[in-house]
Amino acid sequence: MKGSQSPEYTRFLNECIRQYNSESKAVGQQRVAGNVATTSLQQSRSQVAPGRKFLLTTGILFIIFGVIDMIFGTLLGIGVRFPEYANGEYALYVEEFGAKLSIMVVFAIIGGFWHIIIGIIGIASRNSIKMAGTLIALGIIDIVLDVISIILYLVLLVDVAMAIFAIVGIVLPFCYIIGAYKNKTHN
Repeated sequence: MKGSQSPEYTRFLNECIRQYNSESKAVGQQRVAGNVATTSLQQSRSQVAPGRKFLLTTGILFIIFGVIDMIFGTLLGIGVRFPEYANGEYALYVEEFGAKLSIMVVFAIIGGFWHIIIGIIGIASRNSIKMAGTLIALGIIDIVLDVISIILYLVLLVDVAMAIFAIVGIVLPFCYIIGAYKNKTHN
């Protein structure tokens, strides 16, 4: 039966076998490449930034508190600007502390905007080990601004309740720094 095959048929079979072998090699190379890609994906997953949850949580809280600061500052600014529409006690308070309250309005709005910015940066950079140093610096800057805020509350307004609220607010940048530091020390 083998001797009865025509030379064209034999060439056709040889070509089919050669094509099959080359396709098998290509599939094998794809499998090897696929395994390499899977291995590098697994390695990149093991390189996940360990502080990402801290940075995500604190970033979200920074954004929320930043919006609250801006709303508070805006409402306080409206109250300072139009004290005649407030009740009698608030009008006297504004009359006594008007200039100091204006400083607090500006500081609250700028502080709120700052918190929104560093919250967004923290969320966007939570998986980046390279950005850890920048995030630590932003957290330290925020702590300095919070200390200035506490001093302003105590000196300008002699408002201990607001100062205590600001002291509690220092916890958030410390958590931000902890998350960034975890990313920085990750190998």
